Amino acid sequence: MNKSQIKRLGLYINSELVESKKEIQQIRQLFKYLSKFYPKFTSKKLNKEVVLSEIYQEPTADINKANRLNGRLLSIVKYFIQNLDEGSDFISKYFNETKIYIQNKNEKLFYQTINQVKKINKNDYPHKSFFFNEYLIEHEITEFKNLYNQRKGDLNFVSTLEKLDQFYYSKRLELILDLLAQDKFSSQLDISDPIEFHNLIGDLFKDRLSSTNPIFKIYEEAITMFKSNDGEAYEKLIKLLSKHSHLITKEQNQAMHALARNFCIAQYNKGHLEYLPKAFKRFQHDLEHGYLYYQGGILMSTMQAIVKLGLRCGKQKWVGKFLEAHKDKLIGTRDPEAIFNLNMAELRFSQKKYEDCLDLIEDNFEDIHYKISSKRLEIKAYYETNSPLLESRINAFKIYIFRTSDKVIPKTPRIGNNLFIDILKQISNPSSFKNESRIKKIKSKIDQAKSLADRQWLDEKLEELK
Repeated sequence: MNKSQIKRLGLYINSELVESKKEIQQIRQLFKYLSKFYPKFTSKKLNKEVVLSEIYQEPTADINKANRLNGRLLSIVKYFIQNLDEGSDFISKYFNETKIYIQNKNEKLFYQTINQVKKINKNDYPHKSFFFNEYLIEHEITEFKNLYNQRKGDLNFVSTLEKLDQFYYSKRLELILDLLAQDKFSSQLDISDPIEFHNLIGDLFKDRLSSTNPIFKIYEEAITMFKSNDGEAYEKLIKLLSKHSHLITKEQNQAMHALARNFCIAQYNKGHLEYLPKAFKRFQHDLEHGYLYYQGGILMSTMQAIVKLGLRCGKQKWVGKFLEAHKDKLIGTRDPEAIFNLNMAELRFSQKKYEDCLDLIEDNFEDIHYKISSKRLEIKAYYETNSPLLESRINAFKIYIFRTSDKVIPKTPRIGNNLFIDILKQISNPSSFKNESRIKKIKSKIDQAKSLADRQWLDEKLEELK
């Protein structure tokens, strides 16, 4: 829930509407206490025994009492959410009016209300229900005309179908783009049928609808970018977003800029090094414009991406300031401190403070991505310090990757991390030092790899062997 919803929930809980609830005073105290920890809810002060002593003003270990009180608050919250009206369904309230006017053949009041709804829908643009509302409005007009147009002239079918097409096309573009984005991270999907069908009908809609709203062109360029790895489509998408960002919703802006960032990262991971500064520039732009924030916080994956890209671009000072500014803004994790420390360890590694780096690394991550990242960073630090533990850590990492299920580690990161291990083994082999032929073979392996973890660092270590 966002801050506005939490505030409204508080007003509801403290109102007479819930006065009859059992233990209502304790429920209100519990809500007030929990609200202090919004939005992270990670404090040790949320331990059940601690919360109970706060509510009942006496030490108690009656966990059943805590569960019972928690359940009562939860039932109130669920009821509130089920009846939460954020205004997106405003149109149904007006249609309750128009239904009366249709029944009474009151054409004047019917069109007055319809025009009012049209105005509100357009004035509130952009919003996620815009195209659907446009269709509903035209369909309501068709209903009215179909009942009372005795001469059966224009029954508004053409306009209704046009708005239906716009709604359908907007949702199809959105879902196809989501599908393509997901496919980049999972090779287990078979997306051939929906893509083939989209290719068949896409041009029909594109020719007719692209000029009616910028959102269609934005989605079309994003889809082209993903389908063909088209750098030109990426540049067009950025220009369209720059020009029309005010015409799409905040959520759409966030989604589109995220796709643009992910495209740059994917291209860089494939060895197109010119996309490294582009990717970092996109993150800086999106941070400045607020596209990286959700409920006032920043996702752990976003923080890691910014840190790694910034360090690879040599922006250590900038990264340090970024980390300090966002130390308490991590969301999407149960252990923000460990995630923050891992990112700080990356910074210390780039500063060649390898012992500090190793001190910050933890190995208790629930998320497999961070567990792998921490293991890889540890190996790099051991390499840089010529640690006798290097070989055993490399072998342990190899075994870990091998034994972990494909469902846990997808194909692409599995390949990328296995290659990292194999190439680092070759680099650390004493026979590679000053061996021009061997170095050339390793370099070719790095350059040809479609997916390779820490490609840039491996390149640097290989250069040091010459």
